[in-house]
Amino acid sequence: MDRNVLNRPLACVLFAVAGFALPAVAQDTKPAEKPAEKAAEPKKEEAKTESKKLVVGMDAPKVDVEKFLKGDAVKEYKKGHVYVVEFWATWCGPCKVSIPHLTKLQKEYKDKATIIGVNVWEDREYSASTITKAVDFVKEMGDEMNYTVAFDGAAKKMDEGFMKASGARGIPTAFIVDQNAKIAYIGHPSKLDKVLKEVIDGTFDMKKATEDAAKSKANEGKAAEIMAKMEKAMGEGKTDEAMKLVDDYVALGGDMASGVAQFKFNYLAEEKSDYKAAAAYATQLAEGIFKNDQMMLNQLSWTMVDPEGDFEKKYYDEAMKIAQRAVDVSGGKDAAILDTLARCYWGKGDKAKAIEIQKKAVAVGEGEMKAQVEETLKEYESDGKDANNPDGTR
Repeated sequence: MDRNVLNRPLACVLFAVAGFALPAVAQDTKPAEKPAEKAAEPKKEEAKTESKKLVVGMDAPKVDVEKFLKGDAVKEYKKGHVYVVEFWATWCGPCKVSIPHLTKLQKEYKDKATIIGVNVWEDREYSASTITKAVDFVKEMGDEMNYTVAFDGAAKKMDEGFMKASGARGIPTAFIVDQNAKIAYIGHPSKLDKVLKEVIDGTFDMKKATEDAAKSKANEGKAAEIMAKMEKAMGEGKTDEAMKLVDDYVALGGDMASGVAQFKFNYLAEEKSDYKAAAAYATQLAEGIFKNDQMMLNQLSWTMVDPEGDFEKKYYDEAMKIAQRAVDVSGGKDAAILDTLARCYWGKGDKAKAIEIQKKAVAVGEGEMKAQVEETLKEYESDGKDANNPDGTR
């Protein structure tokens, strides 16, 4: 896998033909229900599902998939064991970004937790070839996707039981199921680390989590209203107005706030090429809602120093602080994050420090990532680049 893919900004936060697609409205790209003669039956099923909302603290729906594509089949939740049920699709950029992270978590918790990646929304209308897309993708990923993987299928039982019941409107979305088969978390995979650790350690406060989820739910109406205004503003080309609304949306918090904030950063950097404003906003995010989110921190800092990117190469100090925070949050155990910090030092001209950190990246790296950081280390050590152009392409 291309090392840049792991650090690339969230792909779902892009301009779309009909406006701008944010995680909260990602269901716009969700496969449509089959029309015609089978329309009546699904309507009854949907009404039944909508009457039972899935929230933190409730019993987890059973795992009911068409087929398991990798790993042992999960027939039931074992008492005392923890599960992460994560939803993805082959066309979903952010889902691909999350895969190495989920693989790392599965390795870290081994026998204590089982991660199940469930393929959903793969096609608008499922056919015999739909599952082939998922099978081929999993095969191509190999050990990079090293956890249990399943295919929901045309029956969409997992989509109904988890995604639709919880009101989740975008992927990737992850659910943590605790030792008593209760839902402990619903949200983006990048933010489940802390909760997962607490659940496994037995320090998780379900009562507080339930209360927090209720508070977040109370803001949904206001968030939806702001989102609608943002979409309207973007559709009318009033992007500056939309960016102001982004701040209002992010202030409400909630799982989708991170994706919306990332959109604004991308907009400032990629659409307006206002790198000074983008760097300042990145710093604001790193000190705010991204403070403990190692994946988001790494995406911000890498975007700012990517030698193949367009971001103006004069904000290494800002990028370095963000990258160092990502290293601190990850405990210095993530090769991609260490690689980003090393790139910051290389760009600043401190080659000795860059090499020192890159060696640490090699030490903790695995698989294709290890090979890529090793290649970068060789480039640093050989000093093949022009000394006056340390941020040249790899």
